[in-house]
Amino acid sequence: MRYIISLFFLVFLFSCELNINKKKSVDEILDEEWRTFNWSDVDEYPSFSRCDSLQNLSLKKQCFITTLSDQISEDLIINTKTVNRTIQDTVMLRFVISKNGEITLEELIVDKNIIDLKGTINSSFESSIDKLPKIFPAIKRGQQVNVKFSLPIFVSTE
Repeated sequence: MRYIISLFFLVFLFSCELNINKKKSVDEILDEEWRTFNWSDVDEYPSFSRCDSLQNLSLKKQCFITTLSDQISEDLIINTKTVNRTIQDTVMLRFVISKNGEITLEELIVDKNIIDLKGTINSSFESSIDKLPKIFPAIKRGQQVNVKFSLPIFVSTE
């Protein structure tokens, strides 16, 4: 009888799943979240007030980039510099829009053929920033975040 009870107890003990769920610590949950978090996407791109009426995320982004590039191009046309050669080149502006809605030029990439115009392009960009309407920062998970952008600008003397 003793053997039967012992055998019954062993079968009962080992037949149960021993899948005891441990509670995850906050650190483990955060680590898992950080690993699965997509840092390259935002929920809402930076925006100007005129772009806020658009519902589609890609349309808002396009409106923002168009407004920004139009303002910079307009200032480049105004800040003309006498050049004795034909120039047709693309300049890459890399800038950051902070979580406070402030825009800062991070890098200005110009071809070696127009390196002498880098100062003019830089001052035009700075001038454009002053003329821009208020920028509403990008949003990720309900928080305002910094966003980096690269914007190609075509420079032509024709």
